[in-house]
Amino acid sequence: MPVKEKLSYGAQLNVLKKKIIWYSIITVTLINGALFGFFSYMSDYLRTVTEVSYSVISILLMIYGLANIIGNVIAGKQLATNPIRSMIFIPFALFTFYICIFILGEWLAAMTVIILILGVLAGYGQNTMQYMITEAAPEAPDFANGLFLLSANLGTTVGAAACGAFITFFDTRYSVIGSLLFLAASIVFVVLRILILKTADNISAGRR
Repeated sequence: MPVKEKLSYGAQLNVLKKKIIWYSIITVTLINGALFGFFSYMSDYLRTVTEVSYSVISILLMIYGLANIIGNVIAGKQLATNPIRSMIFIPFALFTFYICIFILGEWLAAMTVIILILGVLAGYGQNTMQYMITEAAPEAPDFANGLFLLSANLGTTVGAAACGAFITFFDTRYSVIGSLLFLAASIVFVVLRILILKTADNISAGRR
């Protein structure tokens, strides 16, 4: 798309002074860390805990990937109508289904359903996370998109390391605990982000 107005580097960096952008960055890092922390070891989980063949694992991973597309479509519609609800929904929903994985990981039928839903939530979550950052810095959309990619990649790295540590000290089944810890922390920062928005709205309403 054509650039309407060129922003200086200083103007773009100014968005880093806003609390809401930092809460958004931390939230994205944590949620993406939870998603890709477990996903990095999903095939190993299915092999060692669910005890299925590599052929079945390939099918389940394909289901997960295709479900991402469904999640993207749903997220687009939901973010257009109620973005705050989407921000709250995604970490709680992921937390619930990661607990289900930990409890029901040995049952193939249950894992198939969970992976399908988790795939939808992952696609939903990616759109929601990108919205969190771009909406927090509308004055610097390109820079905000770069911040999203940075925090998402950081989350992938840290999440994989954390979940891998649980595998090292315990076993593959406990890799889910790393994701649950990340999601629990992300809920705190989602709430903080929403509180900032509500405070800003109240101030704007008071001025009117």
